[in-house]
This record gives sequence, C-alpha cells and structure tokens, in this order.
Amino acid sequence: MSVPTNVSKNVSGNIFKTVSKKTDKVCLELAKKCFQKCFFDKNDFNNIIKYFTNDENYEWEIKVYSYLLHKNITLLSSSRDKKICYQTGGTVCLFDFLKKGDDNLLLNEVFSFVNNFSKIGFVHGNMHICNIFVDIKTLRFYIIDFSNSYIIDQVPDYKRISCSHDFLLSWDMYNLYVSLKDFYKNEYKGKLCVQSKLDYLENIISIYIKSDVLKILQDESVVIYSNYTNSRFLSVESG
Repeated sequence: MSVPTNVSKNVSGNIFKTVSKKTDKVCLELAKKCFQKCFFDKNDFNNIIKYFTNDENYEWEIKVYSYLLHKNITLLSSSRDKKICYQTGGTVCLFDFLKKGDDNLLLNEVFSFVNNFSKIGFVHGNMHICNIFVDIKTLRFYIIDFSNSYIIDQVPDYKRISCSHDFLLSWDMYNLYVSLKDFYKNEYKGKLCVQSKLDYLENIISIYIKSDVLKILQDESVVIYSNYTNSRFLSVESG
C-alpha cells in the first residue's frame, strides 16, 4: 500500500505534519496524539492502518502486539512494510460510541478494563478514547496503538513519553481520565448533564488513584505536554 496522497512531507524529512481535512476524524485524533513518528489512515473496510517511519517503533509495536494477542485486549491485525492494519471494521471507537450516548455503567467498565492492564504487566503509555474500540455485538473493549507502550520487564531501544517510573502503573488510568474529561467538556458543552458527568468522573478516578498521586501526575503531565506542544515527534526519557 502506498502512502496516501493526502499526507505531506516537511523540508526536514519528518513526514505527515500536514494532513488533509478529508481524513477520518478518529485517524486525525490518533495521529495528533501519537508521540512517535507514525500516522493513521482508514481503508474501505473501516480498518485502521498505522504507518511507521521508524524501524524501531514498528518492531516494538509488533512485539507488544504479539505479547497482547492472546490476552484478549487487542484486535486481530496484519503487518508488512512498516505498517499495521488493525481490524477495527466490526467495532466502534469509544469516542464515537460515547457521542451516541452513554451511562455511568459504561464508564465503570472502561476504567475497570484499563485498570486490569497492570495484571498482565502492560502499560499502554498513550491511553485515550480514540484508541479504545468497542465491539458493537459483545460490548467488549479492545485497544490499538502500542508504539509508546511498556511491557513491564522489557523496554524498546528508543525513548518514550511518560510520567516518572514510580507512577507508571497509574499513567493509563490518569490519561483515560483526562481524555474523558476533555470529551465531556467539549462534546457536552452547554448541556445540563455535563457537570454531573464530570462529577461522576471525579468519583471514579478517586477510586483508582489517590489524590496526592493524582496531583503529581497532573503536575508531571503539564511539563510533559508543554514540551511536546510544538512537535508531534518529541520523545523524552521515561524516567
């Protein structure tokens, strides 16, 4: 598969700084929030394809995917030529799923799903509602996008963005919380229920992350993302 024509190169050789407005919104969000040299597109079967410009990123994603494959938290995929096609065609991105309406039970289930990552020695490293997918028949959750991920006893040969190592196991829960908070503020803006949604979200995160740790993660994320603001391709030490 060739590189889509709606993606451009900049003069330094770093690609995909500019993406056509015609690109799928979920793919745009995935690309915008991806910390490595990758971009995303969707094929005619609604499967998401992740393209890599770096061999190390690609090889690590394959390794993490292989580790997770039989743990029932990721979708089937195929890979070749520095690209991975995740079979998202029978699923709905959580971002789109929430736009159709949700209830508090769904939020509880999402947080429980992500919290269980620690039981298998895995940290996603870039958790947000655009890389969680919902099987519309079974309502099971699945994740994609592993180039910023951690297998607890293994590390790739490149640097990734994250919080300090002491709080790494809380990083996914924190980022899910931030992603959902942004979603409700933006998508529910002006609706009477927005504050109740935000209040419920605060109650959920308090179950999983102590208030002092949450404050540390908030402070660390300000530094991390302010450093990242001007470039999609910044990587920093994982701590």
